[in-house]
Amino acid sequence: LEGIGAIQKMLAVDNLQAIPIVALASTEGEQNSEAFIAVGANRYLQKPLKLKQLTATISKLLLS
Repeated sequence: LEGIGAIQKMLAVDNLQAIPIVALASTEGEQNSEAFIAVGANRYLQKPLKLKQLTATISKLLLS
């Protein structure tokens, strides 16, 4: 299952809709990030990424 399809399936489940989604992808491009955000991801990060970047992103989402 690819990322966009996975996000759509997760958001179709009532008790998963409140969980923040951070999309991770290895491909570059503004279109990629816009596509993930458009289907419901809260944030988009490009691989490779640093663990600090991921944990900071998750922390911000959980505190907002």
